[in-house]
Amino acid sequence: INAQKGDGLNEVDEQYARLVGATYGTVDERPYVIDHWKRQVQFDSDYISVWDSLDGHRLVAVRGTQGTGTDIAEDILVGITGRSTNLIGGELLQILAATPDSTVVDLAAHSLGTSLALSAYSANTSLQDSIHESYLYNVAYSPLMRGNADKFERDSSVRYFINLQDAVSMGSVGHKAPSNVVYRTEGNPISAHK
Repeated sequence: INAQKGDGLNEVDEQYARLVGATYGTVDERPYVIDHWKRQVQFDSDYISVWDSLDGHRLVAVRGTQGTGTDIAEDILVGITGRSTNLIGGELLQILAATPDSTVVDLAAHSLGTSLALSAYSANTSLQDSIHESYLYNVAYSPLMRGNADKFERDSSVRYFINLQDAVSMGSVGHKAPSNVVYRTEGNPISAHK
């Protein structure tokens, strides 16, 4: 997969976005199969679902805010400091330890999930080294401080998807563009986040 800057989503981008979307809701509400991807229920958690394809790829999907107290506290933390706590680092280590070495592993996250994933990468660089490519949809930026979303902008293995109408990603305004980014302008400041 050779991602490039631009305004177009390729098939992989769209598949991963659907899989991240399917990670919202309770574990019992999540589908078991989407397209040719099968959810690996042994890895399910509040924030994560793991999906395997028939051709041997694995996707770790990290959801964003659902409105729980923890989610809202993390959102406030990201808004003020640009960083979340490392809530999912241990889970990512367990998933990677249980994944065969020959498996290509990607990570996709939305909103708060982007901050959770990047906080895990910052806390343990071996995590990102084990991930082929990271897909960050509606990246959570702080309007006040530079944080993890800013820290990984020069890393070409981290693919940013930014809707310029999305208030959550507006903290990126005025930055130099990430090295691997897709910009969109759709919806209004409320609907654009989805």
